[in-house]
Amino acid sequence: MHEELVSLFHPATVRWFRESFARPTPPQVKGWPEIAAGKNTLILAPTGLGKTLAAFLRAIDELITWREDRSVILYREYEIGRWPWA
Repeated sequence: MHEELVSLFHPATVRWFRESFARPTPPQVKGWPEIAAGKNTLILAPTGLGKTLAAFLRAIDELITWREDRSVILYREYEIGRWPWA
């Protein structure tokens, strides 16, 4: 992951990405800062360039860091936490 993008994500997200992918694609590099800033973002690119991951990695990252009396902690493939309705 590009070093300038590391600050946009939780360390667990960065670790997972680095273990799973060689590097982010150009749509991810350009899209993540805009998405992280809360901007409405449209990413146009050919199939297979990581648009879906560009959109959803930020949402997954926010789940990792969400904390209140009810918390959700995602670690790798496992879900651990207290759910509001549990």
